[in-house]
Amino acid sequence: MGQQPDLVYEYAKALTWYGLLDLCQRDAIREADGPAMMTMWRINMLRFWSGKHHKYLKAGHRLLAGWLSFFSCRYHMPLYPRRTLSRRHG
Repeated sequence: MGQQPDLVYEYAKALTWYGLLDLCQRDAIREADGPAMMTMWRINMLRFWSGKHHKYLKAGHRLLAGWLSFFSCRYHMPLYPRRTLSRRHG
């Protein structure tokens, strides 16, 4: 007789993981950290696939494909945050 998994423990573990993921996403967005945001999109692709959110899966696939330079420079450059200062724009 095998042991059954502890469902309460598994639920708490999953909830903690999603909570930490949400904190990382918020931090990446607030810091305008483009590479970290793309990492979060990669992680979320698994969630979209398992949750059958095909619309978001398709949008994420296009975004990640553009991030990996499959788009032309015209579309790729706005995806990468510019961290420069100018005298006119602060």
